[in-house]
Amino acid sequence: MKKGRSRKTPWAWVIPAGVLLAACSAWLWGHGWWITDLAANLASLFAVAAGAFSVCACVRRRFLLALTGVCAGGVGVLGLMATPRLASAGEVHASEQVRVVVFNGSSGRLRHPEAAYDMLLASNADVVVLIEPSTELLDLIRGSASWTERYPYRRLPESARAGWRVVLTRWPQRGGEDFAGGAESAASRGMHVMVIERPGGVFGFVQFNPESPRSVSRWRRGNMRVEEAIDAITERLLPLEIPVIAAGDMNATGSGGRSVRFARMTGLKRAKPWWLPAATFPVWPGGVVGVAIDDVWASGDVRLVSWERLDACGSDHRPVLVTLAMPGRVGG
Repeated sequence: MKKGRSRKTPWAWVIPAGVLLAACSAWLWGHGWWITDLAANLASLFAVAAGAFSVCACVRRRFLLALTGVCAGGVGVLGLMATPRLASAGEVHASEQVRVVVFNGSSGRLRHPEAAYDMLLASNADVVVLIEPSTELLDLIRGSASWTERYPYRRLPESARAGWRVVLTRWPQRGGEDFAGGAESAASRGMHVMVIERPGGVFGFVQFNPESPRSVSRWRRGNMRVEEAIDAITERLLPLEIPVIAAGDMNATGSGGRSVRFARMTGLKRAKPWWLPAATFPVWPGGVVGVAIDDVWASGDVRLVSWERLDACGSDHRPVLVTLAMPGRVGG
């Protein structure tokens, strides 16, 4: 009986070691299939699991398997760097900065719209991106003189429209209708494209929200939305030779196929530092366990001043506030 158990025991270690190695390396080879792309998005979490596996294997004196776990974890950690990140800026004058806040409001599940209203206003952002905002939050914004004064330029439905995509800015917006087939279509389909006329230099802006990969069909539709955003940036904005900023919920981490392709095809870089353990979804105590899918992207001439999370205010996503350093005056 003991002999039979000893023959079976190694397989109880070999199989999970192989699974962890495949999962941690999926970001290298698995972007073309739904289930493996899901694994690629979770590379950092699988790396943690591989580390725990290695510790257990060492305790049980399975040193070769422990080494396998260490290798798997190392590959998973490298997945964090699969997408290029913005370079850090030094001392930057306030006039050279652009502050962007991204908030997925969970539509009808937002429990504290008043708190969300106050949080967004207190962020003092120059560009506010709302994804799936609730009707209550939209009504508060529409009826607020403070919001109208601070953000006179907006892509905001005139009534209701919970779940639509909204962009509010301090500075004039132009060109969105030409790029996205009309503001209403863009708000409902999930992408706004525009040029924002900042006094210190104009910049292109894209707001996107591809579908989450909860099923194969949603994964494919979301990938199509990413391709639409890529086309808008490469065909409409980059030829203008101005800085470009993109913001939203990619529903993909930095190691996921969407992020890798978006960065490769557009040249834009993610704002969130790869080494920062800060998840944006779901909202759990500590904020470390989860995935960072809400973020800002920018062209290589833009640099990162700061990246921070704000209070979720009852949403299942944490809002992010990103401060960017823009290059010298461009366009007009």
